[in-house]
Amino acid sequence: MREILSRASLIRYAEERQQRHENQLRTFINEMPDGVIYLNENNVITLINSTAKKLLDINYEQDIIGKPVSNFINNSDFIKIIRSKNQETGKEIEFFGNKILVRSTPIFFKESYIGTVVIFQKSSYISYLDHNVRRQNLKKGMLANTTFEDLRNTTVSLRMNECIDKAIQYADTESTILITGESGTGKEMFAQSIHNTSGRRNHPFVAINCAALSQNLIESELFGYEDGAFTGAKAGGKPGYFELAHNGTLFLDELGLLPLNVQVQLLRVLQERQVLRIGGIKMIPINIRVIAATNSDLLSAVESGTFRHDLYYRINVLNISIPPLRERNDDIPLLVRHYISLYNAQFNKSISSCSKDFISAFQNHNWKGNVRELMNYIMRIVILCDGNVLTAEDIVKSEIHLSCQSKKDASDINTANVPDKNRLDLVPGTLQEMEKDIIEWYMKKYDGNRAKVCNALNISRTTLWNKLKEM
Repeated sequence: MREILSRASLIRYAEERQQRHENQLRTFINEMPDGVIYLNENNVITLINSTAKKLLDINYEQDIIGKPVSNFINNSDFIKIIRSKNQETGKEIEFFGNKILVRSTPIFFKESYIGTVVIFQKSSYISYLDHNVRRQNLKKGMLANTTFEDLRNTTVSLRMNECIDKAIQYADTESTILITGESGTGKEMFAQSIHNTSGRRNHPFVAINCAALSQNLIESELFGYEDGAFTGAKAGGKPGYFELAHNGTLFLDELGLLPLNVQVQLLRVLQERQVLRIGGIKMIPINIRVIAATNSDLLSAVESGTFRHDLYYRINVLNISIPPLRERNDDIPLLVRHYISLYNAQFNKSISSCSKDFISAFQNHNWKGNVRELMNYIMRIVILCDGNVLTAEDIVKSEIHLSCQSKKDASDINTANVPDKNRLDLVPGTLQEMEKDIIEWYMKKYDGNRAKVCNALNISRTTLWNKLKEM
C-alpha cells in the first residue's frame, strides 16, 4: 500500500510539474510581441497566443483549439504556405486590412511531418524597429552640419547665390541631384544644406567618397552582405551604405570613379529602390534621396565608355555647377575671416583681423585647390601666428607660396630671410597630419626641448605629451 501511495504521489508531482511548465510556456508565448500558432499534421490548431488572435481579428473568447485553421483563415497565400510543408522565411500577406509578415517552420520527427509553427508580425511594427535601428545609426554621426545660411554668410558672388537659390528649390523635391565642380569647391556642403532643408533632415545623411572605397570591398560597403557571404565576412552580416541611409540622404562623391560593374548595380538600386546584399536572396526596400557629385566631365566619360550613359541620365535629373574660387574673388575676404574665427576657437588663438597685404596676397592666388586649399592655409597660419593681426609676413613664416601675387608682396616674400634649415615644408592635409608635421618640425628645431616647443606652439605640456603619444 505504501508503495502504491508513493508512486501515486510521484505521478501527481510529475503531473503538477508538467502543468506548471505548460502554464509557464503558455504565459511566455502569450507575452510574445509576435503572433504564434502551432498546427498539427492535419493543420488543426493546437496552440495560439493572444497576439495572433489580435493580428488575425479572432475573438479572444472564441475557442478555436482543436479546429482546422482554414475555418478561421481563408487567405489563399496562407493556406498555400501551410500546405506546402516547406519553410517560409517571410511573406507579406494582407489580413483584414493589415499587412502581416508570415513565417513558418515545419516540424518533423523521425522523418515524419508532425506539424508547423507559424509566426505573425505586423509589417508596421517591423518598420518601427527598423526605424529605431537606423535612428541609432543617425546618433553615431551620420549627420549633416552645413546649412544654406552658412553658405550665404561666406559669399557675395552672384553665381554662388544663384547656385544656392537653385539648391533650395531642389531641396523640396525627391529627385536625384548631380553637383559638379572642381575639387574643394564645397560640393558636400551643398549636399548637406539640401538635406538639412528637405523633409529628410531628421534622418541620416550618409556621405561616401567613391574614390576612397577599396576596389575589393566596394560592393559590400555600398550594398552590404549576409553572414558567410565571403571569407572574413562579419558574423550576422552587415548593412551597406544604402541601407544605413534609409529615409535619409545618400551622398555619392567622386561618382565618376565607380567601376562599371558597380555602376550597373547602382542603376538598378536607383530604379527599383531595393538593395540585394552580397550572398543574399531577398530584396531589401529602401527609401533614400541620392545626391551625387563629381569633379570630372561625366559626359566625356560616357563618350569614352568609362561611365554608363543610362546611369548618367538617371543621375543627372537636377544639376548644380559650383564655380571655382578663382571666379569668386570677392568671397575670399569673407572666407578668410570665417576660417580665422573657426580656428581661433579651435586652437585657442585671439587673431582679431588681417592686413590689406594679407588679403591681397590671398585674392591674387590661383587657388587650384579652391576653398579646401584656402581653409588648410588659414589653419596653418593661425597655428603658427604669435600676434593678433595677420600680415604677409605670417604667410612667409608659414612657408606658404602663393602664386600670382602683386609685385610688392612677391618682393617682400622673396627678400624675406628664411634659411632652409628653418623651413617648414607643410603639405596641406588632414588636421592630424598637419599637427604631426608641425610638432615634429618644432621638436627638431629645438632639439627635443619640450618647454620651447610648448612656448612656440602656445600649448601646455600635457597637450604636447598627449600629441606625442598619438604620433
